[in-house]
Amino acid sequence: HRFQLRIIQALDRRKIPLAIGLEMLPFTVQPHLDAWTAGRLAEKEFLRLIDWETNWGADYGMYRPIFEYARKQRLPLRAINAPRHLVKEVAQKGLAGLSEEGRRMLPSIIRSSEEHRRLLALSIGRHKMVRADMQEAAYEAQDVWDSTMAYGVVSYLDTAEGMSKTMVVLAGTGHMAYGYGIPDRVARSRDIPYRIVIPTDSGDLAYEKE
Repeated sequence: HRFQLRIIQALDRRKIPLAIGLEMLPFTVQPHLDAWTAGRLAEKEFLRLIDWETNWGADYGMYRPIFEYARKQRLPLRAINAPRHLVKEVAQKGLAGLSEEGRRMLPSIIRSSEEHRRLLALSIGRHKMVRADMQEAAYEAQDVWDSTMAYGVVSYLDTAEGMSKTMVVLAGTGHMAYGYGIPDRVARSRDIPYRIVIPTDSGDLAYEKE
């Protein structure tokens, strides 16, 4: 998270107009992010309104410097993820079992490629996250995550406010590695240049197609 902040600060120092996309929060809390960056909320009230503990749960202290820097510099913070209850519903029932209300809340869902699914299968198998008969629903839940976040990126960059900006998207490696997930879906919608930055402790980690 310190490294994420360093990237944001370095781009900001170069006078590159920025926005920050957040996997951590669903798009339903966007008004509260706007209020935070405008300086209208104290931290305690902000965390209550965005329901940080339910929506993300990780120690907010790790993210505080990023949120505070965005507030100080008036950098737009964009909540780009899907509501957790919708992703959970898809993981349990598949897209076909999603309620009509849930369907209306989500953008068009772009299915993952076969190559991406093979990568996801390795992750699912390694973590023993789901039973074999629920694997398709697990793929579809990932599709909901990635499609919604990609839509959040593109839809903001298409606005009058966003069209001049570079968006730094803070998301887990599983949504970025090899260009799958968010980057692939953004690229299917818009010809936007991008870079993927994945830090590693060891310094010798290499991602290859093989």
